[in-house]
Amino acid sequence: MSRLLPLVLAAFLLLPGCVANRYALNVDARTDGRAYPGAGDTYWIMAIKEKEDDLVFQELKRNLEALLPEAGLKMAESLPRATAVLFVGYKSRALSYRATVSKPVYGVTEVETRGTGEYINTVTGQRSRTTVSTPKYGVTGYKKVKEDVTENRVVLLLVANALDTKKKMWETIVTYTGSSFDDRKLLHAMIRSVGGYLARSTPGSIRLDVQESEDGLLSVKEVK
Repeated sequence: MSRLLPLVLAAFLLLPGCVANRYALNVDARTDGRAYPGAGDTYWIMAIKEKEDDLVFQELKRNLEALLPEAGLKMAESLPRATAVLFVGYKSRALSYRATVSKPVYGVTEVETRGTGEYINTVTGQRSRTTVSTPKYGVTGYKKVKEDVTENRVVLLLVANALDTKKKMWETIVTYTGSSFDDRKLLHAMIRSVGGYLARSTPGSIRLDVQESEDGLLSVKEVK
């Protein structure tokens, strides 16, 4: 990866605070070898299939317009002044399957015994102490069970084509599969997490651990 990658990812450093959301993303990026940040190309953003006035696309476009300069890519003031078009598209669908999951088993984890007092048998003179036992409950183990699982799969596609040759310069594919079904929030996090992978190549699919704080700041880490 380029030496610029740590600098780009550092821009999303998570300040101390509580984690509000956490996403596991996969990134697959390819380039034709000639396109790279700082190469002099200027980009105009367009939708792949969605209409230009689609609200989700408009939000994606705003996020990209803010992200591209941070990633070392230049925005064009208008389409006639651009040398490349960055096409943006996404798909979302629910995946249902049967899976084996671990379920906690609850029971008594310990018994707390304490004395409540002492009395004397007036006939025998013997002393006796009374006690009370209080059980504590918690997770005693886990068991494997089969159940139906439904997950959300969101794929974000970014493809840059040269305007003069109409050929693909680079593409970056970001994929999320998990329990969140808030596509708007997911796409927002996906866009903001991939600045270090635009106009660059990855050695296959890269897994990212993305943590979002309550104030909206992101921490992006590659998972080895």
